[in-house]
Amino acid sequence: MIQVILKAFSFIFCMALAYSLKKAKILQESDSRVVSTIYINVALPCAIITSFRNFTLDSSLFFFLLLPFISNGTMILIAWLTGRKRGNEETAYQIANYPNYNIGSFTLPFLQSFMSPTCVVAACLYDTPNAFFTLGGSYTVACRFMPGSPKFTFLGFFKRIMSSITIKVYTILLILTFLRIQLPEFVFTLIAPAANANAFLSMFMLGLYLDFSFDKETMKKVFRTIGARIVVGTTLALLIAALLPFSTELKQTAALCLLAPFGSMNAVYTEKLGSDYKASALTSSLAIVSSMIIFSTILTIWNV
Repeated sequence: MIQVILKAFSFIFCMALAYSLKKAKILQESDSRVVSTIYINVALPCAIITSFRNFTLDSSLFFFLLLPFISNGTMILIAWLTGRKRGNEETAYQIANYPNYNIGSFTLPFLQSFMSPTCVVAACLYDTPNAFFTLGGSYTVACRFMPGSPKFTFLGFFKRIMSSITIKVYTILLILTFLRIQLPEFVFTLIAPAANANAFLSMFMLGLYLDFSFDKETMKKVFRTIGARIVVGTTLALLIAALLPFSTELKQTAALCLLAPFGSMNAVYTEKLGSDYKASALTSSLAIVSSMIIFSTILTIWNV
């Protein structure tokens, strides 16, 4: 339990440190663009490559490749249905922010510390298609609803998705995995420093985006977004636990993935969308706190 709490507070510390440095005028909010660029193009790809170090495909875990389409698709549908009444811009904001699960820099550290290697592999499988939503897929759909956006085409959607370096890395790694080709060990040694910085840069970036000066309408938007995720995640987790013939630990892994906070890229893509990225950053930050509480509670109940 102490380990869970310490790991959770280490994430909060990274966000608080960035926020404090911004408030002290040592760093500026504009510095978040530099941090996000390093995170997207260096730290995150290296962390993804490292997660595939001992990655092997197991047919019994293939459901975790399907689950992200269910969870993210459900959230996009809810975002569209509830956003229509508030106009296209709000619909675009919700589609960019309701889906996308932070597995790599949040859920995996918990699984690596408290669950078996099988659970880690299952989460990596979940994160592979999840990355297509988190790293540009949801943003591409959201762009369709912004004023002046180009007409949606599947070719344009594919090009926008594949423009992401992290998507390219995931695609290459999956191909290598299917071909049973292992990267040389020295590659993992070379990228280890950058990969280890992934969680820190992710939380630090959110801290720079963070701003607590919001009105009541913005706070309603924040809590509406978090509430929708918790309700959908809990419902799907309970359905999996009740209906699917998985082992207890795999059901637990599915629950942790579905109750993960929002992807750390949400605020970045919301800014690119020209929408309320400060509200997005606050939503992601508060969701991390709520997920930490949820994770700590259920891990203690499970006595892992």
